Amino acid sequence: MQVAMAIANSNQIHDMMKSPKILIALAVLGTTFTLHAKELKLDECPANVQETIRANARGGKVDEVNAITLDDVTLYWTVVDVPERREDLKLLVGSDGGLIKSREEIDLADAPAAVREAARKLVPEGGELDDGVDREVSGGKAAYALQIERPNAPDVDLLIAEDGTVINQTEDQED
Repeated sequence: MQVAMAIANSNQIHDMMKSPKILIALAVLGTTFTLHAKELKLDECPANVQETIRANARGGKVDEVNAITLDDVTLYWTVVDVPERREDLKLLVGSDGGLIKSREEIDLADAPAAVREAARKLVPEGGELDDGVDREVSGGKAAYALQIERPNAPDVDLLIAEDGTVINQTEDQED
């Protein structure tokens, strides 16, 4: 199950399926594994996985389900179109039917006050906090991914716990 948790901690599961960069890096490091990805219809998933997806879809329409199998571990990456939401809801469900992680974009105003305050303290003069926030829930704990746009410098990516604790702060290398 360590493989499942490593995949669950990645925010780029869907991209991993489309890009061989991670696979090449693992191959160079001498890691051997078998990876299979297959798009499914919801009714093709195991009953316990279907139940978890439906229970967490918030009345939305399931747009896609991808079964990702790495060696003997299968995870189900689901994209749900939820009415009146800024972006799609993404769910990661284990083969046992357990919800491993959910991710959705919310407005900054909808984030807890402690998260907004912690982020605002880190915005430099002339910088600005992006209004889109990714709310991730894993293991029953919520964390918020935000971005600070800085003038003449790379943006800063933040991950902040619900209580306002900064979990991670890194410069965005793509800027």
